[in-house]
Order: sequence, then structure tokens, then C-alpha cells
Amino acid sequence: MAASKILVNFRLNGSGNSESNPRQQQEGTSPAESQSPTALPQQSSSRPDDEASVFLGESTAIRYLSEASPPAAGPSPPPSLRFLHSVPNAIKATSIIPPWEVERRQAKIELLRAEGVFSYPDKPVVKELLKSYFQWFHPCFSILDELDTWNQYEDGTISHLLLQAMLFIGCLHCDEDYLQQAGLGSRRRAKYLFYNRAKDIYDVGYEEKRLVVIQSLFLLSFLERRRAV
Repeated sequence: MAASKILVNFRLNGSGNSESNPRQQQEGTSPAESQSPTALPQQSSSRPDDEASVFLGESTAIRYLSEASPPAAGPSPPPSLRFLHSVPNAIKATSIIPPWEVERRQAKIELLRAEGVFSYPDKPVVKELLKSYFQWFHPCFSILDELDTWNQYEDGTISHLLLQAMLFIGCLHCDEDYLQQAGLGSRRRAKYLFYNRAKDIYDVGYEEKRLVVIQSLFLLSFLERRRAV
């Protein structure tokens, strides 16, 4: 009797499961097969940690604004429309230089001026060195506008730092005999003359235009310190 009752219960349970699970019948899978120990475990819908997306931060600069500025906000918007996070004052670093430092720099500039750091050879010599610069160096490294540079030189508005750096490059490419005739000595002496002048102007912080500083430093990077054979 016990065995027959177990068999009846097994059949009843099996039929009940088949009626309650019509999806299993449609797929052709019996309840016994679905409950088999060898059945594969169900895959989790969540992605593993090693495949999870990594958030590196917002890629737009709009997050620095607290609100969108209207077109008619004017040059000085109200505090509610200004930056949410303050921008460093590195661009206007000169505004935080103490007065004693300004005086010290000005004294150094006057000393360099007395030493001839801001002086140049005769105008024909300068033009010849600039021609060598634009003829041999400029085609490979066009970091300056040639016409604008010539106009600035003629007007006397060209940067001292940039002009000394350009003359340094011109000495590297012009004829060495011309340097001797111009009273600049050997090529080695002439290039160090203009290089040291440009370096002194840079070290004292005389030039304020960042682009001009970058252009000048690029030119000065072509110094070759090995002794000529």
C-alpha cells in the first residue's frame, strides 16, 4: 500500500506540474528534466564586475556652470549665472605678484638693458639674419606669419624675446663668412650671443604674451651644445 500511494502521489504531482506549467509542455521539456541535477544553472542578467562600464567623469564643460547664461546677460552676469567651480587664477598670475617682486624684476630688466641684452646689430645685419631664418628654417617650422613679422620689425613692435630667438636661428643657417664681416665673429660665438640674450629676457619674465613665449622657447630649443669639429 505504501508503494502504491507513493506512485499515485508522484503521478498526481507530475500531472499537476504539467498543467500548471504549459510553457514547459510547449518547449517539450518535462518537469523531471527541468529539475535534473545536470541542468545548467540559469545565467544572471547582471554583467560581471570585470565587464562593467567605468565612469571617468563628465566630458562636457557645461557642468562648471550653475545655470545657462542668457544672451543678454551682459559682461558681468549675476552670481547665480557664474561658474559653479572657481577657475584657477593661473592665467592672471601677474595680478598676485607682490610689489617688491615687481620692483626686483624691474631692477633686473634695467640691469640687462645696461648690459646690452636689448640691443641689436645694424639693421642690414638683422635683415640678413631674418632672411636666413625665413629661407631655411621657416619652410620646415612655420610657427610665425612672415609678412606680419616683417611688419612688426619695421614698426618696432616685435617682441625682444622673439627677435633675439629668431636672430639665433638665423645665425645657424646664414653664411659664416657674412657673420665675420658683420662683426659677430664665428658662428659659435654669434649663436650664443643671441641665445644668451633671449634666455636672459625670458628668465626675467619680460615677455607677457604666452604665445610669443612658446614660439621663442621652441626656437631656443634648437641650440646644439656640442663643440663644432
